Amino acid sequence: MIETIRMVREVQTPEYWDDRHSRGHGDAPVSAFEAQMFRAYVDPTPGMIALDVGCGAGAFASRLATWGLDVLAADFSHRAIANARQAQTHHESLSFALHDFNADAIPPSLAPGSVDLVVCRMSLAYLDRARFIGDVRRWLTPEGILHITTPVTERAPAQMPYRSLGLDTINGLADGWRHCNRYDIEGQGAVTCIVLRAPMH
Repeated sequence: MIETIRMVREVQTPEYWDDRHSRGHGDAPVSAFEAQMFRAYVDPTPGMIALDVGCGAGAFASRLATWGLDVLAADFSHRAIANARQAQTHHESLSFALHDFNADAIPPSLAPGSVDLVVCRMSLAYLDRARFIGDVRRWLTPEGILHITTPVTERAPAQMPYRSLGLDTINGLADGWRHCNRYDIEGQGAVTCIVLRAPMH
């Protein structure tokens, strides 16, 4: 039990993720199927303002920029942001910021109603969920979208290196939104995506 508690705390630190990113193990690869399903369910259009939370080395944020979105991507790992800036400099509509959404003040750029899309790819399980989703609901436009990709606790293999959310938690995410869709991107439902649209205030 003591060892389990120690490991949970470890993965919460920037230092843990700095080490993973320095060894090239920070991000889950973005498959063609994942990108295809995201586009089918979200319908991202050029000119949308997007926020990628827990962006890692920026692979998914780069996809969004390639599709014509204006993207701010943030992570609390210095190494992840350094790697992202080095790898993704060719997108003028993509910027990276070092930010801890659990500990830091809300950036001034995230004004109420200023964002069309927020992406949490393998990151929501590390956040103060109630506080963060409350903030997202304010940042989004009236028809804005929160897209969450997460391992499912009951279905994910034990060796998966990311925190997961349980099915009860996942099912409860729809509360406070006008529309909710869900789809899986890995076999047996080990990784699922939740699309929350139009926050209710």
